[in-house]
Amino acid sequence: MPKGQILFYEDFTPKDVPPPGLPAGWTSIETPGAKGHWIVYEIQGSYFLYCQETELWSLEYDPVKMEYALTPPITLPTDELYGVNFLWIAQSIGILDKGAYDFKVGITEDDGATWDILWLASNKEEVEQSGVVFPWANWSRNSSTVSLQAYQGKQLRSALSIN
Repeated sequence: MPKGQILFYEDFTPKDVPPPGLPAGWTSIETPGAKGHWIVYEIQGSYFLYCQETELWSLEYDPVKMEYALTPPITLPTDELYGVNFLWIAQSIGILDKGAYDFKVGITEDDGATWDILWLASNKEEVEQSGVVFPWANWSRNSSTVSLQAYQGKQLRSALSIN
């Protein structure tokens, strides 16, 4: 995918985020009984979005109960190809071996009423097409890019979820 201009960038620095919330313009959609909640988290001076969930790794985890973190609305121009690039860390054993949860990147054009799932951490083909070797090393830092060509000219929001 050719490199185009950046339409939206979020580095999750604390100056933009009232702890423990989401950055300005971001929203969350919570399913009934959601146990995982998105917050900005810091480790050794790096800030990132984190699904705060102590029960996520337990036997009590219910995959139907999750929360989506949505970016502010973005309108994609029609003159260039765009994609969503995201840095991520996930436990491959939990996703691939145990099937305990999955990490998703989706798009909504109607503020969350409907979703197109663009990328799943459990999907070998999608992970490899996004630029990451599958399976990835446990808790390794990864950078993935997914095409948004199908959404040119549309207003959308990117969404992250763990379920």
